[in-house]
Amino acid sequence: MKEKPKVVYHGSQYLFDVLKPRQANGQCEAEAQMGIYAAATMEEVIPFAMPFRFYPDCPEGKLSFDSDGIKSYLRYGSVNPNGKGYVYVLPSDSFELIDEWEWLSRTPVKPLQVIEVSVKDYWHTISFSEEAKRIQQELYGEPYVCKIASSSEVNEKWDILVKEHPDDSNWAVWKKDIITEISEGKQIPYYGIFCGEIICEAYAVPNYTPGEDDAGLTEDGTAYLSAFRTVKRYRGKGYFSKLLYFMLEDLRQKGFARAVLGVEPCEELNRQMYFHWGFTEKMYTGTCTYPDGTVIEVEYYGKRL
Repeated sequence: MKEKPKVVYHGSQYLFDVLKPRQANGQCEAEAQMGIYAAATMEEVIPFAMPFRFYPDCPEGKLSFDSDGIKSYLRYGSVNPNGKGYVYVLPSDSFELIDEWEWLSRTPVKPLQVIEVSVKDYWHTISFSEEAKRIQQELYGEPYVCKIASSSEVNEKWDILVKEHPDDSNWAVWKKDIITEISEGKQIPYYGIFCGEIICEAYAVPNYTPGEDDAGLTEDGTAYLSAFRTVKRYRGKGYFSKLLYFMLEDLRQKGFARAVLGVEPCEELNRQMYFHWGFTEKMYTGTCTYPDGTVIEVEYYGKRL
């Protein structure tokens, strides 16, 4: 017999003071009982906290989605990318195990805690049928867009970066330099924007020429890529990879033959990630000097476009 946890979790797109038993419409007897369904971990109930909506959003509408306990597949309906849902932390006293993972209470339960969850933070766990994609596009447009940033977007992002580093004078200097270089066509800013929020960024320096220790690698048509950053809560969800592929394809369309990036020798995880993206051609080792005089060693790797 599976040991009962001290608390269980229930996901819902609705906010309640007390959860009451409801008739479920499952595919089997265990999933179609009157009660409050819960799971032993928060991750397992996130799909049920997502605010999936009928389409049209009325009693005559239709909604269909599946879940494997972690990810969701929306067959028909919609979900607001800016929406939110709720995870209820419940005392397990009245719950009994009815299958391999589901717990059921047949009496009302008052939550110990209610956790608000954002669709944005779990967007990467939702996939869509072609019909659902059409509905999403009709209602909300494309939630995640990769683009060459406008001057106002660059200013907005760098205002945030400077504010996030109040004790590091380098950031204010970098902001001034990069805005000047972008206005002069010496850098191209690429941003990933999710529902109006800038969540990823990278920059390309066109016609890059390596330094004096370049071993002769001074050919035309090389772009240097730098300042790869993703807002923390969106890391590891594939957003930056989409931005990178967008950037490389744009550079290729512009006629560039190679892209180069730099990594500090101590950044082994970054190096592995760059290798995964195809930056495996070791070009040279050089140095980079920060505005405050700090000098770091950098290894440069290239990729043919």
